[in-house]
Amino acid sequence: MAVAIGAALSASAREAMADEVPMAAAEGVVPAAIEIRGVRSSNAKTIATKRESVAMVDTIAADEIGKLPDFNVGDVLKRVTGVATLSYQGEPRFVVVRGLNANYNTTLIDGFTLATADIGGRQIYMEVLPSNFVRRVDVSKNPLPETDGGAIGGVVNMVSGGAFNYRADLLDFSVKAGENFGQPKSGGSRPIGEAQGRWATRFGPRNAFGLMTTASYWTRQINVPQIETGSTLNSYTDAGTRSAVFGGGNGYAVPTERRWYNYDNTRTRTGLTARLDWHPDEAMSAYVSTYDFRQKEYSDRYGLLASVDSSAKVGNQSATGGAISSASQTADVGRLRWDRALYGANGEYKIELRPGLTADVRASLSKSTVENPQTWERFIQSGLAFNYDWSGKYPVFTAVSPNAADPSRYALQYHRAEGTWYAATVKDVQTNLKYNMGEESRGWGGAVGARALRTESATSFYRTDYSGAPYTLASVVSGGGLCAVACNTRIPVIDFGLADAAFAKYGGGEKTTVDLASQYGNTYDLREHVNAAYAQTQFRTDKWLVVGGLRLEQTHFDSDGYLATNGVYALVPTKNSYSNLLPSVTAVMETGAESKLRMGLSQTVGRPRFDQIATHGGALNTSSGVPTLSTGNPDLKPRLSTNLDLGHEWYLDDGRGIVSLALFHKRIKDEIFNFGQMQSLPVNGVPTQVLVTQARNTADLTRLTGIEFGVTKDLTFLPAPFNGLGVSVNGSYSRAHAPVTLSNGSTLVLDALQQQPKQILNASLYYEKGPVHAKLAWSHLGKLWDSRFPNFTPAGFIFNRYQAATDNVDIQLAYDISKRASISLDVLNATSQGQQYNFGSGQVQSAWKLFPSVLVGLNIKL
Repeated sequence: MAVAIGAALSASAREAMADEVPMAAAEGVVPAAIEIRGVRSSNAKTIATKRESVAMVDTIAADEIGKLPDFNVGDVLKRVTGVATLSYQGEPRFVVVRGLNANYNTTLIDGFTLATADIGGRQIYMEVLPSNFVRRVDVSKNPLPETDGGAIGGVVNMVSGGAFNYRADLLDFSVKAGENFGQPKSGGSRPIGEAQGRWATRFGPRNAFGLMTTASYWTRQINVPQIETGSTLNSYTDAGTRSAVFGGGNGYAVPTERRWYNYDNTRTRTGLTARLDWHPDEAMSAYVSTYDFRQKEYSDRYGLLASVDSSAKVGNQSATGGAISSASQTADVGRLRWDRALYGANGEYKIELRPGLTADVRASLSKSTVENPQTWERFIQSGLAFNYDWSGKYPVFTAVSPNAADPSRYALQYHRAEGTWYAATVKDVQTNLKYNMGEESRGWGGAVGARALRTESATSFYRTDYSGAPYTLASVVSGGGLCAVACNTRIPVIDFGLADAAFAKYGGGEKTTVDLASQYGNTYDLREHVNAAYAQTQFRTDKWLVVGGLRLEQTHFDSDGYLATNGVYALVPTKNSYSNLLPSVTAVMETGAESKLRMGLSQTVGRPRFDQIATHGGALNTSSGVPTLSTGNPDLKPRLSTNLDLGHEWYLDDGRGIVSLALFHKRIKDEIFNFGQMQSLPVNGVPTQVLVTQARNTADLTRLTGIEFGVTKDLTFLPAPFNGLGVSVNGSYSRAHAPVTLSNGSTLVLDALQQQPKQILNASLYYEKGPVHAKLAWSHLGKLWDSRFPNFTPAGFIFNRYQAATDNVDIQLAYDISKRASISLDVLNATSQGQQYNFGSGQVQSAWKLFPSVLVGLNIKL
């Protein structure tokens, strides 16, 4: 007990000079101050939270001015042990815990499930969430009966701040501005910046009320050059004819296309939060919190695609090149608009009925909407001969005919208008009754509780093509062009004004084709009800703690979608229900004055994505190199995982440093994977090879084993001025035994799950001395199998795509002008890390180039 109380007092003392204060300090009890600032302040709070937690929790806390050190919560999570994020166009989007992707994890705000902008999924778009409203982010990796049972990887809980967590009358704001340093040939440098502010006050009788508000604004403009080589590879005979099987003929790999893209991407985000707290006395508290997060994204995707015709012959072929007799080249532009919103409110009333006995009632309502209108202009010229050269990293296509450069020879293929509309509502009601469950309790304690979670969503889609107009590419180009990755010809820039004027002139006489299959196939609604109850008991002594119990979760799901019978679409309802009884037991034991051993055994459930089980015929996507069609599977079962966790922690330097090591093993029944194979389907009346995917359960047990570690240490033993240095290193490594069934019935055992990296590494070197603050951070995400384009045919398995390992480096520098003001310099993605996808054989399938961003800033706290 003395050790625990000492650690808590030490952590409180380290925070006493900070803006964030413990409740004792808020009431006027301030221990002797030990000033620790910046990253060291964040580390001390993080370690204190981990030390006092019952479950295996890794966390990151705000620094001494109450701020997390990154631009959004996704960036923040890259610093947490065993956690990474999957990025999209240079921003972290989905959370990975212990190598398990976001479909295995649950993300909460203050313990509540929230609606998501992930159409058809459960994943939370982390890029939408600013960091300034979050006081701490906890990642729980082994569940207790009282915690959400729907996460196999982990539960990410964003803990917001209230006025009683900070000093009275807090007011701070920051402004940062700079540029993304793009290459001139790819669009040049573009502006980037953000502004954030927070205000907190206390008022009323005995200052029993507290109000805190936050606001944020973020904007970024970049150009993202990209190259793709097609969704598969082909082989040809020495005579130049295409082999039916890859690897047949002479065995040389020939790209099916060369696709150049350049995304002109602009994103803006706004965030507003307000929280009202009420603390009339020690026995009672309540709060109501609201939030509104919005992101607008405008992408203009300019493209130039050379697609090898199926009848083409390849001559002069070698391992690195050849001559293609016939290919179709298209020039296009897509105007992609995304408007995402997440808003809601949550609250809690908590009362101590008598000493040691507490009760609470908690509720949340959140909503998310997505509007995604898109228009496409595409022009095509067929029968062009190309030479290709794959002696370098990327294939280079060089047109043989001069007609390839003549925009007047590119006829309009179509003007396309399409759009997706989506809305989701989540209601979450919880209640708990706990006795003798506090950190200072000893002996037996217990808790019971219940939860009702309601999710409703609706998705609609339309697509209409207009074709046959007499204008050409020459009528709409603006001159000049943009470069993609490794381009030897610039992508024509289509002028939106000219394109709209041409469509307005000829649109009335064009052929109109409504894509009914896609429209009906991706229009559906769904409802999911989860009712849960738990009973939990614990026994605590000065040296050890055991917590165990049962959680019952009942899930009911129903959806309405359209299916076609002989070309006639009809609304078809689907229902599914299941129950899961989830036991768990956790033990924590002090193995020394500054060390702890943790053990956990539990079961958790992993519900399928909504679009995997909803009734829908699937949306046919013909914009990709190979058309794709994804359909629902209402008979899909949820995953059920049995989890074993073992960890040990050693605390250093009076709680300012830590060494941790953990082992985990999971046995997953009914693992879900995206099964895909090529099928011949009619597309606009023409038989076309389409990649058809559907989620399925595996028949065999899937196993996942891994290890994770973390080290944080201030290097105060070094001579001045180097004693301001510190290091933080963490990572995880996992290996799976994942059997999947191929299309011919054979079984293939994989050593990683789909979308799962086997390695995650995060490291930072920081320096804090006087007014100087600096941090160099590196994040490594290992190679992973991209599950969006699966191929489970024996011959085609080699065509599966793998995202290459990434290494992101960020640099942060700050200088305190005074106790109330500081200036900063941030260099994001300092090494120009992009993204690359390879075929299983190792040849490049696609690559994105991303450029560094540099920002200077000013932070003021009043």
